[in-house]
Amino acid sequence: MNYTEILKRALKITWTRRALWLFGILLALVSGNPAGGFRGYSFSGRQLDFRGWDPSAQDSFTRWLQYLWDTFSGDLGISLNTLGKVLIIVAVLLFLWLLVSIVVRYFAQNALIRMVAHVEETQGTVTVGEGFRLGWTRPAWYMFLIDLVLGIPFALVAILLIAIGLSPLLLLLVDTVSAKVVGIGLTVLLMLFFVAVLIVAGVALGVIAQLAYRQAALSGKGTLESIAEAYRMLREHFSNVAVIWLLLLAIGIGWGLVLLPIFIVLFVLAAVMGGAPAFLIYQATRTVWPSLLIGVPVGMVIIGLPLLFLTGLYQTFVSAVWTLTYRELWLKEVGLGGESLPAEGSALEGPELAEL
Repeated sequence: MNYTEILKRALKITWTRRALWLFGILLALVSGNPAGGFRGYSFSGRQLDFRGWDPSAQDSFTRWLQYLWDTFSGDLGISLNTLGKVLIIVAVLLFLWLLVSIVVRYFAQNALIRMVAHVEETQGTVTVGEGFRLGWTRPAWYMFLIDLVLGIPFALVAILLIAIGLSPLLLLLVDTVSAKVVGIGLTVLLMLFFVAVLIVAGVALGVIAQLAYRQAALSGKGTLESIAEAYRMLREHFSNVAVIWLLLLAIGIGWGLVLLPIFIVLFVLAAVMGGAPAFLIYQATRTVWPSLLIGVPVGMVIIGLPLLFLTGLYQTFVSAVWTLTYRELWLKEVGLGGESLPAEGSALEGPELAEL
């Protein structure tokens, strides 16, 4: 397998077939896992003082929550009742976003796979409209089921292994120093081993999922058959697939290093263009919410849109690499006799797969 040619071809398709960008951006939009942290609270120089909380009081937990809220509700300018309604609305919106993101993710993934396969097969081009038609087909549903079939057992096994790894901590209940040392030592060793096992298994399942997606999208096979074929392909072409995975890992690390200075520049711009007006509003009103309503959207636009676009291009490239890899492996199995992959040559002209 010519790995360099696969990467070059994927890069060329990504750069020249701009209709793919939209679906890469959609995939990037719903595939992110943002994480945040909370380091403390301080508004207007006010600090929390827990001396006002009596833990021995009846219903102390509720009183503690009320005390915390009373401490900073004045700064936020919002009542506890209003906050509860806001949280309910946010929870409903998050649930709806989860449903939409699931649909968009597999639709975009299916569209990217079939569009790249068509470009590679015909050396032609595709439009955004054709991408929507190619993406909204049954393989998108199969991809969702593939993730469920692979993900649920993995999650259950992970929970079981973590429980086993933490079980030696029960020795801490024994009132001897030696038992506690043994319990902590065994826990550390077991957790290190199980985490390593889960990482390796997660990588393997991720590769199987990538190949299974393409089995479903390009051959029309069902969920279980696609997984079985993907596992067989991984087993028989392990070295080829492993090299591609390692190359993408290295590219991903390099891509992250490239994005780091870009993020720093965007963060500085967001701090100046969004933070300055927000600070002025806060100085004038002494309330947090109006400042956040100005500063946060401006900052998200300045930082989010460029990073979303760049991440979308990267997602398009990665999807193209896996699709071209799958094609190479399939052609390697059937021989280079000019055969086409099933459902590829007529992807735009022939009958569509059943719609979702």
